[in-house]
Order: sequence, then structure tokens, then C-alpha cells
Amino acid sequence: MRVLRILGFNGNDDSGAALLEDGKIKYAVNEERLIRIKLYKGFPQKSINLILEENRIKPNDIDKVVVTGYPSKYPSIKDYLKKLAATSPLYYYYVAGRFKYMHHVIRVDFKETMSKARKLFPKSEIINVDHHLAHAASAHFTSGWEKNLIVTADGWGDRLSNGAYIGNNTQIERIHCSHEMDSLGYFYGRLTVALGFKFHRHEGKVTGLAAYAKPTKRLMKIMKRMVYFDRKSMSFKSKIGKYYIPSSDVKSGFIRLFSSFKKEEVAASAQAWLETVFKEYMEALIDEKGTSNVVLSGGVFGNVKLNQRVHEIKGVKNIFIHPHMGDGGLGIGGALYVHNQERPMNVSLKDVYLGPGYSNNGIKKELDKSRLKYAYYKDPTGAAADLLAKGQIVARFDGRMEYGPRALGNRTIMYQTTDKSVNDWLNKDLKRTEFMPFAPVVLSKYAKKCFNNIKGAEYAAKFMTITFDCTEWMRKNCPGVVHLDNTARPQLIDMKTNPGYFKILDEYRKLTGIPALINTSYNMHEEPIVCSPYDAIRAFKLGHLNNLLIGNYIVSQKG
Repeated sequence: MRVLRILGFNGNDDSGAALLEDGKIKYAVNEERLIRIKLYKGFPQKSINLILEENRIKPNDIDKVVVTGYPSKYPSIKDYLKKLAATSPLYYYYVAGRFKYMHHVIRVDFKETMSKARKLFPKSEIINVDHHLAHAASAHFTSGWEKNLIVTADGWGDRLSNGAYIGNNTQIERIHCSHEMDSLGYFYGRLTVALGFKFHRHEGKVTGLAAYAKPTKRLMKIMKRMVYFDRKSMSFKSKIGKYYIPSSDVKSGFIRLFSSFKKEEVAASAQAWLETVFKEYMEALIDEKGTSNVVLSGGVFGNVKLNQRVHEIKGVKNIFIHPHMGDGGLGIGGALYVHNQERPMNVSLKDVYLGPGYSNNGIKKELDKSRLKYAYYKDPTGAAADLLAKGQIVARFDGRMEYGPRALGNRTIMYQTTDKSVNDWLNKDLKRTEFMPFAPVVLSKYAKKCFNNIKGAEYAAKFMTITFDCTEWMRKNCPGVVHLDNTARPQLIDMKTNPGYFKILDEYRKLTGIPALINTSYNMHEEPIVCSPYDAIRAFKLGHLNNLLIGNYIVSQKG
């Protein structure tokens, strides 16, 4: 049987591309890492070129090209008029703007993207896969489980903001959905803007800030008027109001509405209401379909505290969140969906080191250009562990780059977890303004020593997509990675997943007795995670870091 090659890509928000060969995910990379613009929106030309070059294939070697992330049809005017009648006259102004925007997306963006795809791949079959179906496929077909309750949720995509599906082997059937205007993603995004942060970028800061206060009844009452769960229709509903319109526009009156409250209380109330509404939804789905494996994808599930609440729901047997839950994961999702229509496959991800890697020769050339002093080690893991045990920071650049928004060891900054003040001074050095503490990487066999109620979520925890309540031992011995609400977002690591990374942590454990290290992304604030040796050396200098483990070399400098 000939090799079946499928290339999937998303040319919209957080664009990127992925290559499947006979069902195996061979390569996946997002344009932001190559072009160095965070969450880059546009055709992923560099990503596609890199995939072809690295895999030594030509465009004609690609059998199918899957385009995702764009609506291909206009929404129903009848559908919008129904929403208009059911909500508020103010909705009319939104509808007019929405149709204008959709016209541009379909007639300009989508048309241009499909044209470029046909020119690049003239002999390939070009297929368009629905946005939320691609999200659903990304979670179901990488879960490793045959039957799943699949839930997607984001701002909007192809006229929906949410979908519930049953995944059964190669089949994915949608059972419920929510209109694009009834969006949990827009709800949380609007409040992100009201708090002075950037929509579609800083929602994680709201999640972190939420731990600094308690929700208030007054704020919860306001938020209840914005979005809620309707059990009868099994969907979310938004209420259009004087200031609240679930879109990318935020009215000044909406910002003023929350300006009289403490930011921490607004964040805490937003998080609490999101958890409340989504829990109601999930419990209704479980009541309807019974105990189930639950798999999640879509930008809303970048909210790791929400994922913990789903895991805690009675009737959820196992939980998995696709490692690239946002739109940057659509390329893999679309490709997996198309592949399963021809050749069945469902994989459990060993790892997501799917991006570019660099040789020691290439690394040495960049080090020589930088004029930094460095030392070569046949096996640098012991030296790195020793530096960490002495209280030094070690940035690690090695192997293939991670797929998704989380640093998982190959483009990572490491430090000891025992320093409670680390969140203040290290964020300052990296020019970050985060409220969340740093996340830990933990040896898998010590997971229960560090976290409560982890059973059924071990797979998700390999990819840093869920929080857990910390044990008393963890709170006492690793305060640098425990949040104010006593939770942490771990990456569980074992020898098979990443031998070099594992050996550093295991050697550190032997020296200190602590099976955990801080793992934070290797980047400067508002920049993508580093991709190349040049990026790593630049960030090393700008971040005032002590040590850089890059390939088989260690570079040291005074902080």
C-alpha cells in the first residue's frame, strides 16, 4: 500500500501546518515561531515550506491538502432574524457588522487561501473541513480512546461557538451546538479586555488573577445576564444588552461597567461564572449520554482551571485536552479527520516534539557568532542538574520544538521550585507581567506524592493542560509552583517521553530529594517561544539568565 500523505493547515488565527504520513503525525509547526510574530494570522507559507524541506518531499508528493479555520458559506439570514427576535433590537447592529465581516472572510480571505493552496499543490485534492469538526477531530483522534464525548468551545468558528459530539472509532457525530453569538469564548474575552488585557492573548492572565480574590454576588449577577446555559436547547445563550455584544468589539460603556470593581474580583467572578455555566452543561451531557471519556478542544480549554473542574465532574471517567487546543491545532485536526475517512487510525500521543530540530554543528556556528563562552559535554544532563541544585537558572534548547502553546522541555527555562519569591524576580528579568506562578515539571512516578485526584487525567497532564490541587507535601516543599488557591499545572515526564529532560530532573531529585522543577516557556514577554539557536541565544542574553544548555553545549554568564 502506497504512503498516504495529508497536509493540513489553518491560515487564520495562529496559522500553521501539519503533515500526516499513513496516520502518523510527522511534523507540526505554527507560523508564529518562524516569523516571530505571536499568534500570527495569515497564510502559513513558512510552515508549509519547512514541512516540505524537512521531510524531503515535493508538493506533488502530497495526496490531500486540508484547509481549516475558514467559513466557506454565508450564514442563514433566517437564522440571524430568529436570534434578533429572541434577544434584543440591539442585535440588529451586530448582525449588520457581522455580515460585512463574513463577506470579507468568505469572498476575500477564504477565496485567496484556497487559490494559494491550489497553486502550491496543483495535483493534490484540496478539501475544506469545518472549524469545530477539526477541533473535535484533533481531540478524538489523538485521545487513544475509541469512544469519547467530545466538546469544543471557543470564540466562534464556522457560525458556531461550541459543539458536543460523540466520537466512535472513525465516526464523529454532532449532537448539540451553540450559535456563534452564544459564546463562552467571547464572554471571557470581553472581560479580558475590560480588565485592560488583550483579547485572544491574555485570557490566561485573567485566570491567574482570579486566585487573588473571591467572586462577588453583584458581579456574578451581572455576568449571569451575559451568558448562561439553557438546558432545554442544550446550548449556551447570550443576552445582548446596552453594552454587551458578544463580538470582537468592546464598548466603552462595558469597560466602565466594571471599572468600579477591583480587578481581582472581576477576574474571580468571570472564572467562577465560566466554571459554573460549563459545569451545568457537562453535567447535562453526562446525564444524557452516561459516564464517559471526555475530550476537549478549542480556545476556551486553554483555561486549565476549567479543565480541572470538568475532570472533577461525577461521570467523567478520563479526560484529555488536545495539546494545541486553540486554532493553531486546526491543521492537525482537519488532516486527522480526512485521514480517518480513508484509513482508520486513533493514536495516543507519545509526545508532541513535532517541530524543527537543530544539529550540534548548526548550534556551534551560532554560538561562535555570538562570541559567548561555552563548553562541550558528551552528556550535559548531570552538569545541568548540578547547576540547578546550586540555585542556578538553566534554559534548555534541545531536540525538536514542541507543538502547541506550552513549553514541554525542549524550549524551556528551568529553576528550583523551593524559592517562593521566584514569580516576582524571574518574571521581571524576562519582562513578563504574569499573575500565575510558574508551572512544574514532575517525574511521573511521583505524581501522587505531589497532586490530589490525578487519576484519569494523567494523559492530559503530560501536556500541561490541566491543574490539580496540591498535596500538603507539595505545598510545603515546592512553594514556587503552587498558586494561591493551592493548585498547580504540571507536566508529567518519564524516560520514554524525553530522555534528556527526564535525566536532568531525575539527577536533580537525587541531589535534592525534590522530584520537581520549574518549567516556564523559553521566550521574552509577548514573543513566541524560541525556535532556532539564534532565538535561544538572543533570549538568553536579554533575559539575564545564568546558564544555557543548548544541544551538547553549556553557556554560562553572570546574572
